[in-house]
Amino acid sequence: MAFFLAFALAVFSIRWQSQLLPLPLLWLLFVTAVLLLLLSFYRRNAASAICSAFPVIHAARKPVLLMLAGLFLGVVYSHVYAHSLLAKNLPNRLWNKDLIIEAYIESLPLQKSLAL
Repeated sequence: MAFFLAFALAVFSIRWQSQLLPLPLLWLLFVTAVLLLLLSFYRRNAASAICSAFPVIHAARKPVLLMLAGLFLGVVYSHVYAHSLLAKNLPNRLWNKDLIIEAYIESLPLQKSLAL
């Protein structure tokens, strides 16, 4: 549950950001999220040794690691999706130029009469 809440929070938080993160940083966040997911399911002493350095994480290791992974994956997902949408925009070289667009109207929608 913590994973999904953190993921949703990260996806919705992109709305208030003025700039997108660069793609190399998103790759780093993605790799970190995958490592956190693997670490949350790893039950050996190595994971406990890593988490013991941070008392908050050591107290509730799995939920905290899942929440951080969800937060990172939500940031990565929302930024990659935003990057893909922005890539479909008009190229910068065509901005502030008059463009001639030719089109053909194939058909008009039928309007129903409002008369009784």
